[in-house]
Amino acid sequence: MIALLTGVLRSVSDEALVVDVHGVGFRVLAPSHTLQSSLGLIGGEITLHTSLQVSTDALRLYGFLHPREEELFELLITVDRVGPKAALAMLGAGSWETLATTIRSGNSAALALTPGIGKKTAERIILDLRDRVTAFASTPGGDVRMEPLPGDASAQAVVALTSLGFNEREAHAAVEAVLKETDGTHPAVNDLVSSALRRLGAGVAHRD
Repeated sequence: MIALLTGVLRSVSDEALVVDVHGVGFRVLAPSHTLQSSLGLIGGEITLHTSLQVSTDALRLYGFLHPREEELFELLITVDRVGPKAALAMLGAGSWETLATTIRSGNSAALALTPGIGKKTAERIILDLRDRVTAFASTPGGDVRMEPLPGDASAQAVVALTSLGFNEREAHAAVEAVLKETDGTHPAVNDLVSSALRRLGAGVAHRD
């Protein structure tokens, strides 16, 4: 099984990279954000964590820049009706941290926004993986376990903040801080994001 590729990036298409490893070109399917971020690396060395998937008609290699992303891909395809193509689309919609947070928070509506993922499949993903993705809360700064925040609005707010460039840890901390000030009531998503942004701008939500 091919678990890791290091070679020269030869080209990037709409769905795949071609990596030259000692004269052998490997076509590697990858999430959209990986494809976009790799455009400036053509001609240089690249390392991809890979997953080889075997079907009745083809062998397909899927590649990821971060090992956690590959691990999450492997988890997703264990869910009934979630194939490699759907798993790749889910990972391409944002960071693997954001996807793990969405699953942990039970936000089936956000998962169902991915093409090919219906409501029932989204609910099945949460049922099967909610407890299994807790390990994805670890960060380079240390093993940090973030408890799921209550309500879909909070999960959507975290997703919105990470899409604006904040990392998941900062976004989660800011939303959690805002919720603590609401005495148990859950603000609308827009209000929650606005309040969290004010905290992030002031540096209140940053944790050492």
